[in-house]
Amino acid sequence: MFFLTAVAIGLLLFAPLAEFSSQFDIWALDIYGVKSGLPNAEVPFGDFYMLPVLILTTLALLLAFYVTTSLFRAVKIKQFSRLLTIARINTVVIVAWIATVFAYYVPAVGRVMGEMLPDNPVYKWGIFMPLIALITNIAASFGLKSDLVKIRSANRIR
Repeated sequence: MFFLTAVAIGLLLFAPLAEFSSQFDIWALDIYGVKSGLPNAEVPFGDFYMLPVLILTTLALLLAFYVTTSLFRAVKIKQFSRLLTIARINTVVIVAWIATVFAYYVPAVGRVMGEMLPDNPVYKWGIFMPLIALITNIAASFGLKSDLVKIRSANRIR
């Protein structure tokens, strides 16, 4: 399941998040920034506007990939509990990503575009990838935690 988390976060590198349209222009929002649909059109956001989202995406991807690969190398209970801690940190990072995008970036682009009479944003398939990653990460964390409980109880029986 941690592999599915890594895949869902990895798809964000190629996915559009939302599209804002007005009678004059169409803006596309992805993790790299806001792009205009018209050639040579100016967008009032800088090149580093989406940098916090890109950092959160990269961090979530690296944490999910680390847990996925380290799960096969873990032998001791302490290693599994450390992986569970890292998985919980990844859950917090994914929740921070979702909160940042939905609470700040989408409304900010909508407000700027609102000056040009926009429609509501059209969410693309990329906006749902962090939700899928969050669900798979939580499910995998619960599975890892239940395995840890079973291993600890088996050690007590011996």
